[in-house]
Amino acid sequence: MNKVRLQDLTWVEAEEKLKAGVPVIVPFGSQEQHGPHAPMGDFIITEAVAGAAAERAGAIVAPVIAGGYSEYFKPYPGTISLRSSTLGAVLEDYVDCLVGQGFERIIFFNGHSGNSGTIDHTVRKIRDERSLRIPVLSILGFRTPEMMKQLFPAGGAGHGVGGGRRRPHGACARGAGRSQRRRERRHLHERAFAGSLIRGRRPDLV
Repeated sequence: MNKVRLQDLTWVEAEEKLKAGVPVIVPFGSQEQHGPHAPMGDFIITEAVAGAAAERAGAIVAPVIAGGYSEYFKPYPGTISLRSSTLGAVLEDYVDCLVGQGFERIIFFNGHSGNSGTIDHTVRKIRDERSLRIPVLSILGFRTPEMMKQLFPAGGAGHGVGGGRRRPHGACARGAGRSQRRRERRHLHERAFAGSLIRGRRPDLV
């Protein structure tokens, strides 16, 4: 059996992968609400895509980083948001460990748009400090407006929780930027789309 997840390997097996020069995929996503119909952990999708890619490409997958930057959804029970500085530090620590052991080919798999700013800053910092370039793949980057219209002709954009019973509050729900933030969230997160992807991996949850 070809084991591709780092947590499934012994350290001896990991050393064999190291000597073979295999790439290491670091997947991460978020733990946040996606409406009343779908599980909160969209990192499930990222981990599954990373595993499938590793099997085809002969890579290995580091343990998924489940939490991401989801400050705007903290009022929803179950949301776990990491500070941008925390997420960046975790990514740097992953890289520090892997590079220190000799792994030279590292790829970030991002499944949450809210992480993008932190990732961009972190990969630039790593490049400047280590002369190491880390490619970043957005696993949902294949989506186009045309595709979304075909899949969901009736709409369905947005994270909305349904019933109007609970909405984000705090800084993101006040001031002149509120409408813009809502538009961004509707564009970046399609609740039906996320739910469909999770269902494809874990139909028991949706």
